Amino acid sequence: MAQGTQVAFDTLSEATGELIHDFTPSTGDTIKVALVSEAIGAITTQTNLSQLTEVVGTGYTAGGEASAVTAWSRAGAVTSLNLSDVGWAQNGAGPTDIKTAIVWNSSKVGQDDMLTYIDLTVDNGTTPISLVAGALNINLSTNPPIQVTRS
Repeated sequence: MAQGTQVAFDTLSEATGELIHDFTPSTGDTIKVALVSEAIGAITTQTNLSQLTEVVGTGYTAGGEASAVTAWSRAGAVTSLNLSDVGWAQNGAGPTDIKTAIVWNSSKVGQDDMLTYIDLTVDNGTTPISLVAGALNINLSTNPPIQVTRS
């Protein structure tokens, strides 16, 4: 997996079909992006942010940064979700063990709340990135939309 690769959790398809998440722009659930120290391989079987280790450091708030839903559509069995960008400034006391970004629904804590994950490492989960070394900006609006196909 390459740095910046975004993948939907398997549970997102089921949760979308069960109408657990409300992606209506401006009035729906609160979507956030959290930073964790686990690599992709340790995350793929999890369904809730509380099962992971969030990073700690100045400039990062537990739970992550809010990302607004800018567009949401469902056509047949395909759901598409577009989100606004998020970011964190460089900080000399910031977290140094960031490996993965988790896009999650903070309005549904404990209900298969994780939507997608993004690999932030350059070497498939081995070397973490750091806010000490520089700012981190995640461009969710320029990536392809999150797409889920229900089976």
